[in-house]
Amino acid sequence: TTPTIAATPAPTTLDMDVLSQLRQLGGHEFTVELYADFEQEAGELVKQAAACVAAANWEGLHPLMHQLKGTAATLGLVALAGQALRIEQLLKNANTSALPIEFKLLQHYFAQFRAVYPPVVAAPEPLPATADSLP
Repeated sequence: TTPTIAATPAPTTLDMDVLSQLRQLGGHEFTVELYADFEQEAGELVKQAAACVAAANWEGLHPLMHQLKGTAATLGLVALAGQALRIEQLLKNANTSALPIEFKLLQHYFAQFRAVYPPVVAAPEPLPATADSLP
């Protein structure tokens, strides 16, 4: 018989509870600005990180992943924060062979965030309770 592989659900791109909390704390405009600023800053971090990966500069990559992980987690960007953490752990364990492919996955999660967040964050009202999080 052929072995079956259990499908794991895709990590959440944007935690809607976190988005709701940020809206309550700072208001709609503040929240829209916060995510737009993150997109710009994280884009620069990802670009710098790509140069580190290309040059196998693992010491330079670590602080970039640490910063990205913290900010992404604060904004409820579950998949992105989790992947930055995974890369950070690989670096701490000096397990660098998997880093190029793991970084490609991080780039994918960042692209996914960029595609998903604008209409969700810009929506005047939080999405209905049935959409607790976006895949």
